[in-house]
Amino acid sequence: GATPYAALSPEVFGEVLDLVTDGVVTGRGRRGAYVHHDRVNSVLRPRRGARLAATTSGGAIPEVADYRVVLEPDDTVVGTVNEDWAIESMAGDVFLLGSHTWRIRRIEPGTVRVVDAEGASPSVPFWLGEAPARTDELSGSVSRLRSEVASWL
Repeated sequence: GATPYAALSPEVFGEVLDLVTDGVVTGRGRRGAYVHHDRVNSVLRPRRGARLAATTSGGAIPEVADYRVVLEPDDTVVGTVNEDWAIESMAGDVFLLGSHTWRIRRIEPGTVRVVDAEGASPSVPFWLGEAPARTDELSGSVSRLRSEVASWL
């Protein structure tokens, strides 16, 4: 039931519905929109991934943990990376973001400051998603498919 929401004013309840149906906008797009609101029929239903999020989040609202990647000296935001990856990185590390390589100058709370790495050999950052990871079986199948396609070329 919706008993926990019974004391909310209609305006506040509407804001809660907007949050769960629209999600939160991050640098990588909209996230956390786990409910579909059919406004014509006044019906709420779960979206794909809602059950997994509900069972793995323990009732907590997850914090978006992305660090902005900022190009020096002009402070241009060139993308985002996962917080864990940013914390594990060090000044001087070279990584790939999009199709460009960047060298880390320094890491500040919430921000990775970079300069052009001028084509130096990069590492690839990792990201953590809300969906389950790819299984070993799927990885093996993809590997076999790639080998088969390579033999045709």
